Amino acid sequence: MAIKQHQVNRICDNLKAAGKKPTLAAVREEAGTGSFSTIGPMIKVWQDQQQTVENTAEKQLENLRSQLEIMGYMLAAAKAATEKARAENEELRAAVRPLLATYVKDGKPKARPHYDPADAVEAWTKAAKVFGWLTPG
Repeated sequence: MAIKQHQVNRICDNLKAAGKKPTLAAVREEAGTGSFSTIGPMIKVWQDQQQTVENTAEKQLENLRSQLEIMGYMLAAAKAATEKARAENEELRAAVRPLLATYVKDGKPKARPHYDPADAVEAWTKAAKVFGWLTPG
C-alpha cells in the first residue's frame, strides 16, 4: 500500500512535536512503508506548508501588533479628551454655582429669588470662556 501525503503530514507533525527532525528515514520508519523517492517530495510539501503557516502567523502577529499600537494611541487620545471634558465641566460648574446658590437652597427653589442680571451675565461669560461660545455684546 502506497503512503499518502496526509500520512506523511501527520508523521512529520508528530515528529516535530516530539522535538525530532522529520527525516526520510524517520518518516519511513514511522510509516512502515514507502520509498525514499516517494517520501522525499512529500516531506518537501509538508515543509513548504509549514513555512507558509509560519509566514502567515508572523504576518498576523505583525498586524496584531500594529492594531494594538493604534488602539493604544486611540486610548490615550480618549483619556486626554475625557480629562479635558472633566476639567471643562468643573469650570462650568464653578461658574454656575454662585448663580445657582442665589435661586436654590438645599435643592429647592428659594421662596422669592432675588434676580440680579449682573450675576447672569457673569455666569454666562464664564461659561462662554470655558466652551468658546460668543459672549453677549
